[in-house]
Amino acid sequence: MYKVTVIGSFYGAWPVWFPAFLLSCRRNPEIEWLFFTDCPIPAELPKNITFVPYSLDQLNRTASQRLDLCIQKSNYSQVDLRPAYGAIFAPYLKGIDFWGHCDFDVVWGDIRHFIPDSLLEHQHIISSRKKRLAGHFNLWKNVPEINQLFESAPGYQAAFKDPSYTRFDEKGMFDFISGLLLAGKNDWLHVHWPEVMVADWPELEKKSRGWYWEEGKLYNKAGCERIYMHFMTWKKSMKWIDFQSEEQPRRFTITRRGIWSQQAPWIERLIDATQLSAFQRTQPIHTKRPRRH
Repeated sequence: MYKVTVIGSFYGAWPVWFPAFLLSCRRNPEIEWLFFTDCPIPAELPKNITFVPYSLDQLNRTASQRLDLCIQKSNYSQVDLRPAYGAIFAPYLKGIDFWGHCDFDVVWGDIRHFIPDSLLEHQHIISSRKKRLAGHFNLWKNVPEINQLFESAPGYQAAFKDPSYTRFDEKGMFDFISGLLLAGKNDWLHVHWPEVMVADWPELEKKSRGWYWEEGKLYNKAGCERIYMHFMTWKKSMKWIDFQSEEQPRRFTITRRGIWSQQAPWIERLIDATQLSAFQRTQPIHTKRPRRH
């Protein structure tokens, strides 16, 4: 089996839904998870999850040294650096076939069910979005020509040196890679992005109810399995979870208001249903991607 390591960097305080995120990582044992953070590290971690105590200053220093640039990113804008993780974190990736990056406003399903070895065998880059790169989950082959690919993207130095978020991890690299593919000058580069694999904000706005996680797999209301859900637009309203990081429930539901391994309190079910009804009556479906938070 190909070895895959997914990297995440997070600074500040863990979000309320973090126990569900961590449990869904645990239940993907074929994936190695590598997290750099200044947050408290959970106890009794499984073998496939590694936390590295790492301040934002350390990240900026390491990135500056390895990329030979002066980098001063914030806890939000540091995600611009993701396409360069293969260079920045090279010492941690020895013997790894693919490395990836991820967001933390995510619940994972069975990743390797959707991305088997037969897919990895023929690809250099795999995105969970259709004809786009996904900051919340993207895989890159751990070879020099891919690890250094960002260096050929126009404007990468300015994007990395800019303290604010420039969307280089998604738009900057997408513009560059799609340009290569359209020009037909790089026949060696194989990118897999033919379909939407993630349950992301457009779908969750229209179909927000009925999502649940069970025994390492994620399902929608109809019982269709999904690779993961990215609830970016739910973060301000998601205030509750009824289990802790050391607990491992076999099943939980995911709503706009929270994550529940038991039945949600009736008042939460009522509020969630009322909010959904009001949202569907008054809100048009977005045609523009909302800003990441």
